[in-house]
Amino acid sequence: MHQWTVSLSSAHPESLVGRKAAALSRLVEQGFPVPPGICIITDAFNAAAAAWPAELSLPEGLLEELSGAFPATVPLAVRSSAVLEDMPDASLAGLYTTHLNVNGPAALERAVLDCWRSYLTAPGGIKQGGMAVLVQPVLDAECAGVCFTVDPVRLRPDLLLVVSAWGLGAGVAAGSVPTDTARLSRSDLGIEDHSTAEKHTAIRPAPSGDGVAPVPVPGDLRDIPCLPESWLKRVGQFSLAIEQVLGAPQDVEWAVAGGQLWILQSRPITALPIEVRQAAQFPIAWESDEEPRHYWWLERTRDSSGTPLLPAELDFVRIDTRGGHNAVTYGGGAHTRWRKSANGRVYMAAARSPNSPGHVRVFGAALEDLYERLKQQNVTLWEHWGPEIVRATRRLAGFEARQADGSSLADHLEDAAAAATRHWMVHTLTPRAIRSSKLLEVYARLAGLPQERAAAEIPFLLSGAETIQTRLIEALFELAHLALDSPEEARAVALSDKPVVPDESRERDAVLDEVQGIDSSIAALPQNDRVKGIQGSSDLGAFAAAFHQLIAEYGDRLCYQQVPGYPVELPLPWREAPQHVWNLIAAYLPLARQGGRDGSSPRESRLEAKRVADQRVESLCIAALSAGADPALVDEFRHALAYARRNAASIDEQNHYIDQISEGQYVQALLHAGRWLQVRGCLPARYDVFWLTIDEVLAALRDPAARLGAVIEARRAQFAEWQAMIPPACLGLPEPALPERP
Repeated sequence: MHQWTVSLSSAHPESLVGRKAAALSRLVEQGFPVPPGICIITDAFNAAAAAWPAELSLPEGLLEELSGAFPATVPLAVRSSAVLEDMPDASLAGLYTTHLNVNGPAALERAVLDCWRSYLTAPGGIKQGGMAVLVQPVLDAECAGVCFTVDPVRLRPDLLLVVSAWGLGAGVAAGSVPTDTARLSRSDLGIEDHSTAEKHTAIRPAPSGDGVAPVPVPGDLRDIPCLPESWLKRVGQFSLAIEQVLGAPQDVEWAVAGGQLWILQSRPITALPIEVRQAAQFPIAWESDEEPRHYWWLERTRDSSGTPLLPAELDFVRIDTRGGHNAVTYGGGAHTRWRKSANGRVYMAAARSPNSPGHVRVFGAALEDLYERLKQQNVTLWEHWGPEIVRATRRLAGFEARQADGSSLADHLEDAAAAATRHWMVHTLTPRAIRSSKLLEVYARLAGLPQERAAAEIPFLLSGAETIQTRLIEALFELAHLALDSPEEARAVALSDKPVVPDESRERDAVLDEVQGIDSSIAALPQNDRVKGIQGSSDLGAFAAAFHQLIAEYGDRLCYQQVPGYPVELPLPWREAPQHVWNLIAAYLPLARQGGRDGSSPRESRLEAKRVADQRVESLCIAALSAGADPALVDEFRHALAYARRNAASIDEQNHYIDQISEGQYVQALLHAGRWLQVRGCLPARYDVFWLTIDEVLAALRDPAARLGAVIEARRAQFAEWQAMIPPACLGLPEPALPERP
């Protein structure tokens, strides 16, 4: 007997199941939440249409197949899926018949024949290829609607348009019910605008058991959005993911039922101008079949707008990702993070680690044993790992690039990359929580507070610690004081004609006018040479000496600076961009001038915060002992607090040496290489090293015969294409289950 139906569980060609069902079958195969269903293939239509117009009936055996596919009590949706339906230039939406809430074999037979008849009686010019029919259970939707992945009203490729209503989506498609309308940013799914209608009517399955009918919306639902913000963004996530699979801007029909999002249909948006359609393109090369089955979110690596990274920056992402994967191996992690670069952007996904269950148990237990042993020894994790990291960064900082040859510069770059990998491994292994459960427990007991209130007070108890970050702030404030005391010396060290400072006050501008300017002989030197010239002087004034000390301690931290001729701001260590340091100093000039040294300096404010916290601790301990508390509990509290304070301070140390210095020293090694290659004619300019991968830089350092100008021009052209793209906020497959409605 002929098989007239196929399941949607695997992808099928359009010639067999029509465009609508073919698109859905592709989504099902990729794991998207599409209601299960079957498709009556075009062969069945062709067999039935052979007798048209004399008669039209189901081919023998088709009704039995349909009846066996669904329980008799399940209401069904019967939709057309013509071969030439849902095309980019002509969707033919609404031309063919759709039946919802079809109950029983007889009604199902009538609905299928009606779909075929609507095709056979349509205008003659579109009757090509035949028609398949899609049959699925009807979802009793809480709400439903459509999402356009490009705004077809405003012709904005950077916006998604979401229209929603209570009940079934038929009312949205027909325009017969009031709808909410929202626009989301493609790059971050932020809500650009959202209008909530008074929704007095919804379309639901008819009480009679056949078809649909309008029903009143309960009063408490009429004025609230159908989609809470989290649901609205989930609709956007799925719609962007579908666009990636189907390869063009989409009109996606969705519904919420049973606590999750369902995809009912997706078709290309018709009649879009070619420039709008092209602006939405963001091609992805998946490396495996598993990758697109994960949910990937856009990392804001350079800035909040998702600007693409340069090749050397993308390589650093791979370096710290490798460190994270090493941490998962070392620590026996059951889960990991994947990173993927696409058109210069970086996307991240959560995934199961490749570790075996035994690996997870044994390595995980060993790491927990280490944590516990260090606590018993009163040693924080940073006190355990930090000294090695600090020494490694100092060794890299002591590298003398001026006398190095290409091979030594290559070794140094490899060392900087390897150090960053190891440091990021340690960073990933170290818990970030500063509120230890032990401190919370003993503080709540000692103070007689509920845990929630005690937890809120823990940050106050930890305040006032001296860290590498507080020392930086205090040093900048002191430099601002010295600049006011010695404006002539500050002129010689500021190394800038006009500092770029936020226009926060007229007074700041006036102070800047006093200290800006630069000695012309210093200005003629390259930036790095200028700093080294100041640092190398044996006759430094107070400002220059303090500036020298600041660069020595923090000069490998990164900033982003615009360099003429480059399309984005470049990451530069502070020692390569002393103007950035001056801008930081200038931000403290108003405070230095107004506050003087009367107790309002950052250091004095920090010490006062610590004094108040210490006073609170002492008062609490004295009161607890007076009230008969166990002295051992008081000692336990003091010990836990001291440990937590050191642990909290170590967060700044990690952020400095790992988040900041690791990448800064990698960039510094790149710039050493760039200067050397520029002198030898391999690079047009030293900053062009950012257009190269680390392997290309290493190869050029070890064999400087190559001329890389053509490579750089090609990368510039590629980057211009990347910049023109609008990165989607996500890739891959989101989670269909929705959080509870607020």
